[in-house]
Amino acid sequence: MSTVKPLLAGALICCLGASVFAAPPTKEEIAKAIEQLDGDNFAQRKKAEVFLRAAGKAGEPALKAARVGASLEMTRRVDEILSDFKWGIYPDTPKKILEIIGRYRGADANVKRNVFGELARLQGPGYFVLIKFASAEETPELRAEVVDFLASGAERSAAVLLAAGEDEVVEDLLELCMATEREQAGRNFAAFLLLKRRLDEQIPAYVAKAKTDKKAGALLSLLYKGKGDLAAARAAAEKADRHELAEALLVEQGDWKELVKRVGTQARPLTEEEALGYEMAYRRLAGEDAEVDKVVARLQKLAGQENGNVGLAAKALFLNDRAPAGLALLKDKKNYLAAFEVMCAQLQYRAALDFVKDIKADDLEPALALELRRAQVLHHLGEKEQALKHLARIADEWKEGENIESYRDLVKAELRLGLKEQALSHAAHVLTPPHNDDRAGRLLALLFPDRGETAEVWWKFFRKKHPEDKALASLQRVRDVLENRADKEAFAALLDEAERAAAGLPLAERSPWVLALAETALRGGRADRGQNLLEKAVLLADGSASLLRLGDVLAGKKDWAAAADRYRHAWEQDRTQPLPLYLCGWALVQAGKADEG
Repeated sequence: MSTVKPLLAGALICCLGASVFAAPPTKEEIAKAIEQLDGDNFAQRKKAEVFLRAAGKAGEPALKAARVGASLEMTRRVDEILSDFKWGIYPDTPKKILEIIGRYRGADANVKRNVFGELARLQGPGYFVLIKFASAEETPELRAEVVDFLASGAERSAAVLLAAGEDEVVEDLLELCMATEREQAGRNFAAFLLLKRRLDEQIPAYVAKAKTDKKAGALLSLLYKGKGDLAAARAAAEKADRHELAEALLVEQGDWKELVKRVGTQARPLTEEEALGYEMAYRRLAGEDAEVDKVVARLQKLAGQENGNVGLAAKALFLNDRAPAGLALLKDKKNYLAAFEVMCAQLQYRAALDFVKDIKADDLEPALALELRRAQVLHHLGEKEQALKHLARIADEWKEGENIESYRDLVKAELRLGLKEQALSHAAHVLTPPHNDDRAGRLLALLFPDRGETAEVWWKFFRKKHPEDKALASLQRVRDVLENRADKEAFAALLDEAERAAAGLPLAERSPWVLALAETALRGGRADRGQNLLEKAVLLADGSASLLRLGDVLAGKKDWAAAADRYRHAWEQDRTQPLPLYLCGWALVQAGKADEG
């Protein structure tokens, strides 16, 4: 079918739907029209076709049923009507979606892929059509891509659609996802039925399906679990060979004796240390203390072997009330950093410091990581001079190494201790050639919490404006702007210059710059300038972040109606985030529109 035909057909049935029905058609009226569709009277057949097209979704199930055993001529007539329905073209399909459907049907694969996101942004009606595409698409690869696209965001989409009252679309979406191999799909569908109090309605159908379909049996187990019938849920899981689900239900039932019997037969892959950890837990909870001691001995022996995982073995001991044995294992196997961390968590600070006082590990990086933790503890205990000496030595040694990621840990530790100037200086080392600026983002996010993206914009600006600067000088310039240390005139001039620089960037890069400059102006006491920049950012990208921040600015000015408008638009841009919707309601209440709010 051409691109034009679905558009014309869609427009036609929209008009017909408005003119033919004052109320939804009844089952009897639909049945009569289908009967007339197979008649000899041409005028009557055309009238019936018009009626059934206008009936839309209400008549679709009956039309599909009418194909069974029908004549070739009747099948052809039914298929002509269903050919539009299968793509989501109904009397009530919005004009914008009709245009997208028409464009999709006449496009190549790459254009079709772009349509997925376009429809998703339209929420309920868009998802309804995407679900239609999942069965209507003739290319197997693209059909699989539609399903995968829907399944990848199912939880987020379902929440938004439920809030909008699109229950039927949610049910279709979650049922479609169950055709994939995604572990969460069955749980999502069971949760939906539980939410809608429809578990009892669906369970009989899945009892029948489970007799021949193990996938249906697994879902049946989840439905019983949602109902609270754990025994039936476990029986269904066992019959479906979903032993990991059965084991989880045994845990929920607290049937530790049965779980002990199943030791060594767990369905999920486990390391030897993990398997012993579970056995220890089950025997402990079953009250088999003597057997627990034997498992502890086996675990300790395993950890002592060449390929033993000391960390996992110690974790199993800690989780099973064997903390002294876990700590002793870490010490004995020279897992010094982990042992130090455990002792600190137990508030044994002095004992921990004494323990590591004379340790000299062969591997440089863990030794320095241990030194870093020792410095933090000393600072915490008030021995700041000694802590600073440790930090300085660590910095000197790490400067000679190549592991810049570890150096980042030093910066993080200094910031936690309030040593901002030292942290700034050491961060500059990471950003000095031969190291690259691509590390700037994560470091700036550390140095300027909650303002990392803004700091990154200013970092790029100053690196270009002052290419002769060393990294430390650039970082100090960023700090001065973000902490409002410059005088008012210099601050205003910097904003002007940075905005001009942003204007020369590609459109995709310009919006983050303008948003960052707006944030800088707002925090620097230039509210009007910040608002103006936010308005520009909205025009550039029409993004929810800019709209949300703009709403905050207007709310700060008590311009409640304008604030509510911006929050509403932010919600419309991204309905997966509930905050803008809540703030819109709050601003409406402040504006005196309590009922609407």
